[in-house]
Amino acid sequence: MTTETTSSTAATAATTSTAVAATTSATVVGSSATSTSFSTARTNVVAVKPLVSVLSLALAAAPLVLAPPSATAVASCHGLRVTIDLNDPDAPETDRDDADVVLGTPEPDVIRTGGGDDVVCGGGGYDRIVLGYGDDHAFGGADDDVINGGAGDDVMVGGRGRDWVDYRKAPHLDLDLWRTSRQATGLGQDALHGIENVDGSRFGTNRIGGSGSRNVMYGGARADDISGGAGPDWIIDGKGGDDTFRGGAGDDTITAGNGDDLVLGQADDDEVHGDHGADLVRGGRGDDIVDAGGFDGVTTSVAVGGSGKDLLIAGSGDDVLRGGAGSDTVSYDFVYDPSGAGVHVDLAIEGAQDTEVAGTDLLVSIENLLGSAMDDELRGTAAPNRLEGGDGDDLLDGRGDTDTCDGGAGTNEVLNCEA
Repeated sequence: MTTETTSSTAATAATTSTAVAATTSATVVGSSATSTSFSTARTNVVAVKPLVSVLSLALAAAPLVLAPPSATAVASCHGLRVTIDLNDPDAPETDRDDADVVLGTPEPDVIRTGGGDDVVCGGGGYDRIVLGYGDDHAFGGADDDVINGGAGDDVMVGGRGRDWVDYRKAPHLDLDLWRTSRQATGLGQDALHGIENVDGSRFGTNRIGGSGSRNVMYGGARADDISGGAGPDWIIDGKGGDDTFRGGAGDDTITAGNGDDLVLGQADDDEVHGDHGADLVRGGRGDDIVDAGGFDGVTTSVAVGGSGKDLLIAGSGDDVLRGGAGSDTVSYDFVYDPSGAGVHVDLAIEGAQDTEVAGTDLLVSIENLLGSAMDDELRGTAAPNRLEGGDGDDLLDGRGDTDTCDGGAGTNEVLNCEA
């Protein structure tokens, strides 16, 4: 394992750590059958043989809840005697093939393990722990840490910070952040505890499920299936592929990439974005921002609101923009044309209409319009509407006496509007 000290604040994995034990013929602090934490405060000490198997048995015996370290004169890592203390300037390299127990420093560290079955405890900084080919255990420190999963069957434990697990080099990824038991991730039978965020495979498909907390989940270049949990999640497509993203409960933000994607906000107030490709982007029960996305004037995207007051953002292609039960708005704010031409949109038209500069769009159950910075022509219905022209010389026609019209900057013509 090679060790580097870095001053950058990377992201992720934190937990309190110091512990006790020896190498192959070692002593380890015993723990009672009812204990759910590792502690150095116990006095009953038993002799054991392989140190990694002892820790594996302890991890499997009970749910992992890490206790604060006790004062000890011996450098330790969760009950195991440290063999490589990075606080010692004469410490050996960490990427060797021995079964090592490594302790990080209070500063940000980069710790790389080798081919042995290693145990690593991060220190107080923003650490990156890169696991090797053995069956390893990695414990983050007190800050936001990143743990790279290795080729073996690993246990990766975060802590008080907002911690990441990095599977970018995996051939594919199958992972649930809510699960603490071992699961076949694509690199091995791994177990995760206290990990909030994940960076998925760049080489294969990703199936990722969130937890009940706030998660950040990155997909990759293939067809991904990523679902948020009960918290306010960020789901971000990595490179492309025909993906399926679901926000779940919580106020979620989802950004799709290239490809024909299905993006579902589901519950609460979500912000969901399509991109290049024929996307279906849907809000949910909350007040959502639904973005058809993309600057491809060839494909057709569908943006669907829900039961709340939704904002639907049109793309430059041919879009279907469907509101719902609430008072919904379509925005053409992104439109730019060098000639100064703006969009022409009429809410009274029931079929598809040529917007002049933003493709041919179909608007359904839409009450309000936001124009562009160019010269727009926006028309409402007999029902109450809100029309906003933005910059440019706009024509706004509310077609009623209960409409709200705001031409914005420029020389505007406003017809049949109350205000």
